[in-house]
Amino acid sequence: WIEVYDASGERLDFREATAGTARSLSVTPPLRILLGNYAGAELTLDGRPVAVPERARFGATARFRVLAGGKTLAGWEP
Repeated sequence: WIEVYDASGERLDFREATAGTARSLSVTPPLRILLGNYAGAELTLDGRPVAVPERARFGATARFRVLAGGKTLAGWEP
């Protein structure tokens, strides 16, 4: 699954996805992202890949923030 929240805490996306599923969102960082299976996900921001920080990984899940320019930070809180 994937959850995406904006800076105000509004949930922009929540869904379960199957292999091969693609989704495009029009968003403005900073974002908070929760992935249920980070290894099976590919994220991009403005056409550039976004890496899941190692410190954000917990088993198969990951919680992290994406800042402007695609910089990522482990953790969930602003």
